[in-house]
Amino acid sequence: MFDHRIEWTRPLGLKFEIVALKNPKDLAPGGTLAVQVLFDGTPLAGCQLGAGKEKVLGKTDAKGITDVSLQKQVCEKTA
Repeated sequence: MFDHRIEWTRPLGLKFEIVALKNPKDLAPGGTLAVQVLFDGTPLAGCQLGAGKEKVLGKTDAKGITDVSLQKQVCEKTA
């Protein structure tokens, strides 16, 4: 059974993954979301995340983790 509270933070075993370390639905616009970048299941250090060619969102640390700032709400909570 899919549990939306857990599945956001679980790697799927893909070649390259960006895994949210907490559920992004729980964050408000302007908040930050910690993500971990994995390559073949191993944290990818020094990976620069971006949006387009000019917007740098963050660069991963030795554990493959960086914080990404959320500029607007992308998910709506449902009852």
